[in-house]
Amino acid sequence: PFLQSFWRARLRRRASLPSTRTMPEFTATDGTVFTDRTQWRKHEMETQYTFRDRKGETLKKEPGSINGQPFDLADLEACTVMLLDHSDMVQVDALVDCRVFVAASCEAVFVRECRDCEITLACKQLRTRDCVNCTFHLYSKTEPIIETSSGMRFGPFNGAYAQHAEHMAAANLDPATNFWWGVFDFNDEARTGKNWALLPEAEYAAPWAPIDAAAVCVPLSAPGSAPLPSENGGNWGAPGGGAG
Repeated sequence: PFLQSFWRARLRRRASLPSTRTMPEFTATDGTVFTDRTQWRKHEMETQYTFRDRKGETLKKEPGSINGQPFDLADLEACTVMLLDHSDMVQVDALVDCRVFVAASCEAVFVRECRDCEITLACKQLRTRDCVNCTFHLYSKTEPIIETSSGMRFGPFNGAYAQHAEHMAAANLDPATNFWWGVFDFNDEARTGKNWALLPEAEYAAPWAPIDAAAVCVPLSAPGSAPLPSENGGNWGAPGGGAG
């Protein structure tokens, strides 16, 4: 009985003491402190890895500033956008009259509800939906896919900066294998090409080297220069039939 009373009293005293434990803290890049990890991650994505609601601006991420993170572009008009680093998935939504450089995405880049844009892009796969009159200067590791889009034009990749080859490697993109020309249109089963066209060679874009005088590290490849992944038993999401 004595021991039971002793331990009950000790537990009551311990319960009455203020807790010395502190909540974990998460400090965002801009110095904002959070105690909730989910809110911290959401804040970081919105402030460091998103360009949103801008008009007539030049928006740039320098080499080393994305470092394999996903990135979002949304609701931009008449902007020049440069993501000069390797990244995870990139989502591009509701851009109008913009010029965009996405240097090296190791995953799919989704372009939706965009019009009158010119996009220099290197990625594992391009997927567009509900786009009108957009031109892509493209590196794609797999066959590009368009859906409910029209007036789409495709040419070879034209972007350049000194670290681009390093960033392509970090994104697991082989510059020598580029299916920029192998477009698949989900809304044209007969493959008439009514919604898209390849640029004639005379209209290939000049190199875009926004920060230095580097040469384009992706060699020029002609349409039909290699078997398409889907022709080798693969799907449109991965070369050779591998999982996306």
